Amino acid sequence: MGFQQLSALYEEVVERIIDSLQRGNKASIREELERLYPSELALVLEALPHDDRAEVWALVDTGIQGEVLHHLRDIARASLIEDLGKASLVASGEQMDVDELAEVVPYLPEEVAQAVIESLDEDERRRFDSHFLYAKNTAGRMMDTDVRMVRPDISLRTARRYLRRFGVPTGTNSVLVMDREGKYLGKLFFADLATGYPEQRVSEIMDPEAVAIRADTEAREIAMLFEQRDLLSVAVVDEYNKLLGQIAVSEVLDVIRDEADRTLMNMAGLEEEEDLFAPVLPRHE
Repeated sequence: MGFQQLSALYEEVVERIIDSLQRGNKASIREELERLYPSELALVLEALPHDDRAEVWALVDTGIQGEVLHHLRDIARASLIEDLGKASLVASGEQMDVDELAEVVPYLPEEVAQAVIESLDEDERRRFDSHFLYAKNTAGRMMDTDVRMVRPDISLRTARRYLRRFGVPTGTNSVLVMDREGKYLGKLFFADLATGYPEQRVSEIMDPEAVAIRADTEAREIAMLFEQRDLLSVAVVDEYNKLLGQIAVSEVLDVIRDEADRTLMNMAGLEEEEDLFAPVLPRHE
């Protein structure tokens, strides 16, 4: 069953949500949902019966609905989208960042997808279109193109000022380094940036050996690389070593989870297209 990979904690969460649904206690459900990360919310939604998913979805914070949709598996996402109205889908789509949106748009009704795409500004539309240059389940489709980058010839003082102004990227422990032509040179780790002298140059303390992968690298290879090298993120480059984007470990965890599910389903003789995301927990009458 699709529920097997959930820990005992998630089983208890799902059971409490089902019980609260039957008692009509929406406040209790909201409290449960607020404790979960988007990826965890996706697991819980997948474990709920079809009839309950849309009702629980309505209680998910609209600010994270887009990210939750992104984390849902294809079949669970499709069934939820089928149950939701246009207004709800458009609102969720507009909350997504461009990279998440590119993954979800193929599953949206055409009218909804068009409305969401039209809401993008020029830079967002360019980034959105770039995703479809690459095959599904490759680094080019998985990468985030909105990344923080610095040049090797600037001082650490300038690098710190830059990050204070534009924000420290989440899901990684470094900022990428590239030259004036856009070629990838390595990584500047936050720990080194914090402890280095303000007058030092980025080139003096950056890691020029930090691995990068090509945009056509397959998802399974990326997952293996993260596991073998204990990475939090990896740079993505083209055939000329031009920096294209970055993949964070959160994206790779989705790949690992899908692979684990696929293995379990194959062992059980089940088809990947079957919607098995209903709880093994009995419904309370």
